[in-house]
Amino acid sequence: AGLNIEVQDAFTGEQRKTASLSGGESFEVSMALALGLSDTVQAHAGGQRMDSMFIDEGFGSLDERMLDKAIEVLRRLAGDTRQIGIISHVAKLEECIQQKIIVEGSNKGSSLKIVI
Repeated sequence: AGLNIEVQDAFTGEQRKTASLSGGESFEVSMALALGLSDTVQAHAGGQRMDSMFIDEGFGSLDERMLDKAIEVLRRLAGDTRQIGIISHVAKLEECIQQKIIVEGSNKGSSLKIVI
């Protein structure tokens, strides 16, 4: 039945059911929920830090402005001490992220290219 979560729409000031969200909005809400849960888990785990996070796809559903905003938020969160892994096919992410592992597939299997 799900969690019956509603989202506060900052533009309209109204609450919305998650079923009414666009793909980009759903990704934004999912990312905010994951980050909030991470903070909550850390706060209730005796100060135990979680220094790594992986985000799988979703960036392709964002428009240019929201993609820039998401990248900036992730850069601030990472700072100098956290690692954030992003799994994506969005070209802009490949351009702006310096350290990456690129998986290239072929008919003989996959290979990795590490860029530091």
